[in-house]
Amino acid sequence: LEHLKVLQKKLSSTEVPNRSKILKESSFSVNDISGSSTMKGKGNPLKDDKYFILHHTAGRGTPQGVVGILNRRRLGVQWVIDRDGGIYQTLPKGSFGQHVAPNKSSAPSDMSNRTSQGVEIIGSNDKDILIKQCKSALMIIKDLGYSLSNVYGHGEVQSNKQATEGQKCKRYATKYWS
Repeated sequence: LEHLKVLQKKLSSTEVPNRSKILKESSFSVNDISGSSTMKGKGNPLKDDKYFILHHTAGRGTPQGVVGILNRRRLGVQWVIDRDGGIYQTLPKGSFGQHVAPNKSSAPSDMSNRTSQGVEIIGSNDKDILIKQCKSALMIIKDLGYSLSNVYGHGEVQSNKQATEGQKCKRYATKYWS
């Protein structure tokens, strides 16, 4: 319980943490709401999981509401970060989602839903994303063992998305990676 209080204090602070402090706090609270997803890929294993995609929801709401919208659209993503920096697992571990259809030349040729995990960060656009949400995204990325070179904003790899989608948290990750 004490480590959760420390984590919440870090997430709500305005101080910029250095990486070593984030990494020492390797145990963080994840709320599992994966049972509410109707994603057809649920339970199927990720294949060569090596990319991480940063999305934003293009609106406000709750993690449960995000899953509801994804269900109606027959989509799925592994993680959601709420406005307070809370982390929600929205698909069972190891499941692939339906969150990216890379079609830009900047996207690796092997990037797909089966080779990537993604996070929906609750916010109207990239300017609406909060630093505490970027802190949580960095914690997920580091905890899962991704390399920075394999982290992409959704707008970098998919042409029908805002070009800036995912860039604020990618810049944050780049700045505080080492």
